[in-house]
Amino acid sequence: MSAHILVFIHGKGGVGKTAIAEAMAKNFASHQKRTLLVRFEGSTSHEPCLYTLNYSFIEAFHEYVGIKIGSKILAKTFLKNTFITHLAQIAPGLKDLVLLGKICHMCSLYDKVVIDMPSTGYGVAMLHSAYNFAALFHAGPLYQDALSMIKVLETNSQHLIITLPEETPIQEALELHGHIQERIPSAPCTIMVNRVLPLHPFEETPTDRYLSSRSQREHTLAQDWIKIPYFPLTGHALCDALRAIL
Repeated sequence: MSAHILVFIHGKGGVGKTAIAEAMAKNFASHQKRTLLVRFEGSTSHEPCLYTLNYSFIEAFHEYVGIKIGSKILAKTFLKNTFITHLAQIAPGLKDLVLLGKICHMCSLYDKVVIDMPSTGYGVAMLHSAYNFAALFHAGPLYQDALSMIKVLETNSQHLIITLPEETPIQEALELHGHIQERIPSAPCTIMVNRVLPLHPFEETPTDRYLSSRSQREHTLAQDWIKIPYFPLTGHALCDALRAIL
């Protein structure tokens, strides 16, 4: 298994990102790893060794302010001011930074943290937030927190991009892969192509010829990335694919 604690799962809606994040978290938990599955929406889990956390910016922001002020009572009084809450929500990048900080903090509490990231564009913004704040400020608590997050991202994170065997999704995955590699070159980043038709060599009927042509095209698009079959021959196809990156 990879030694990296944070495992970020990226992808657009409908590519199987959430299912793969859940499968990966359950796999870690089955190996007696204290595992946290981070969602930005969804239900909790009751698997042994597997914990889930549904992130809310307001809750994370309240917790962050409490830590910085050093008193829950003072923080509660401070946050009763609706202007402060509204300001926090509209401040550029602050929401991303607070949520990313919460994720990075979990490194000290769990063996593995699997993050089911929101849509591709928002996920990129969240990762960039620490670098943006570090460049914007040159001192103070936000600057120090941003540096701490950058250290975690560069030494303790890996990234898995889920996509489909189609031209546009593959191109978007490659662009995201490039963004992550450029921003965090030390972090392993892998593309997983979901729902790939197994190679179909038979050409006896029109259906066979169609399946053969389509499967060849999908395997060409998927290149040498990790592939998950659309029609797995066994029920363990997903686990087999995940083992390639764990």
